Amino acid sequence: HREGKQFRPTELGVMINDMLIQQFPTLFSESFTASMEEDLDQIAEGGVEWQDMLTSFYSQLSGQIETAKEHMQDLKKDGMPTDYKCEECGSDMVVKWGRNGQFLACTNYPDCKNTKEVRIDVMGKITVEEPEKVEKPCPECGSELMVKRGRFGKFLACTNYPDCSGTERWATSMAFVHLKNARLTDN
Repeated sequence: HREGKQFRPTELGVMINDMLIQQFPTLFSESFTASMEEDLDQIAEGGVEWQDMLTSFYSQLSGQIETAKEHMQDLKKDGMPTDYKCEECGSDMVVKWGRNGQFLACTNYPDCKNTKEVRIDVMGKITVEEPEKVEKPCPECGSELMVKRGRFGKFLACTNYPDCSGTERWATSMAFVHLKNARLTDN
């Protein structure tokens, strides 16, 4: 991700990089790069046929890929272990990655659907982000609404989820909150 003008690796990126280096040590070594450059020079000079070099390279790589498939952890499915416990059922919680970024999820899913929004800094420290509540009732059940983050940006969702699936668009809801706050300060 980007911080100002600099790119910084995400925790997921660092974990994947470490797993790739562990599973494909020769591919990430300096000696492999040097050897590959020599082979490419020989191809350019006509000393080696590119098909022969590619066949040799692929035969080694395909075996490593099969080994990696058997041994590499599936971060998307399993998640990254944490010290957090689910306050609803007591199970462990793991960091998972979805289309809206990372989040904590209960390992007892689908029996427990508890999730939490989190932020992971470049040092790997996990911070749970408590949802911001707004003083506006849910259009479905009248409970409080809270700010959530979705694939289209922020929106308001009912705090009574999953029993109530009431939501509101962010722009419309925030206009209401600002108008209400303006009226409170006018008195």
